[in-house]
Amino acid sequence: MYIFGPIMSRRFGRSLGVNVIPEKICSFDCIYCEVGRTKTTTMARRPYAPADKILAEFNERYPSVERRMDVITVTGYGEPTLNTEFEKVLDGIKESAHHPVVILTNSSTMHIPQVFETLKKFDVVVPSIDAVRVGKFKQVDNPHPSVDINQIKRALVDFSKDYRGKLLIELLLVKGVNDEEEDLAAFAEYIGEVNYSQVQLTTVFRPPSHQDVARLTDEELAEKYLILSSYGVERIIIPGDICSTADNYSLELSEDDICAALKMRPMSVAALAEGLSIDPILAEVMVEDLLTRGLLNSAEYDNEVYYSLRRGGA
Repeated sequence: MYIFGPIMSRRFGRSLGVNVIPEKICSFDCIYCEVGRTKTTTMARRPYAPADKILAEFNERYPSVERRMDVITVTGYGEPTLNTEFEKVLDGIKESAHHPVVILTNSSTMHIPQVFETLKKFDVVVPSIDAVRVGKFKQVDNPHPSVDINQIKRALVDFSKDYRGKLLIELLLVKGVNDEEEDLAAFAEYIGEVNYSQVQLTTVFRPPSHQDVARLTDEELAEKYLILSSYGVERIIIPGDICSTADNYSLELSEDDICAALKMRPMSVAALAEGLSIDPILAEVMVEDLLTRGLLNSAEYDNEVYYSLRRGGA
């Protein structure tokens, strides 16, 4: 399945996801990644998933949920811009949908002209910049050897001057790794060159690919917010937790919907129920059944149990 959700997002409300990289193929092997280690770290751009199949599934799903969602999010099990078909996917979505289209990217391919131009067509672009110092960048993101953080930085500055949509910079902090004041000062100095709409300050929320990776507490994250502000970074937000909505609705949900959501990210039963707008008891029953049948993995993180789709499952 290429289409998942709508799922409640901390940042965008109800999001219908479009997965254009169905396997863990990425230019990074980030230590905090919630979907596991990168099996194939590459900068090779190929048609990893065919646009025609993605759009066929999107056009079948969208009409039944369009009144119950806020945005369409192009993402991937790996870096979405590595798929050479992602521009065709975007054009097809815009032909048949009226919701804003968001893309999540690690910024590694932004210097490539075709990627640069295609990104300009999105309504919202969310590039992640986890570190701007070379050593910390390599420590956090484990990039492909050909990836150059300075090239990424230049490309993002150039893109920000050309882009007319909303540019939301994501800065994810890992405790004891890229959260020192020197790291924040370097980020602040760099981000001053970028014409951004917002900086989204966040940390590890779900079980990471490396077990020794730790999240910042809410208090520590607030402290980093103040440090960044003191260095002149403006328009910072800390995305909140998923909240209940007054206009909950029910979807006709199948086992495939549950599996598609849990393939993209580990989720607790409560988050799954809230994100997919299903009764928590039903969510628990469905998850327990999938777990019993060996289709799910479970992991405890920060005193909560998270479930994810087992590789090769559903």
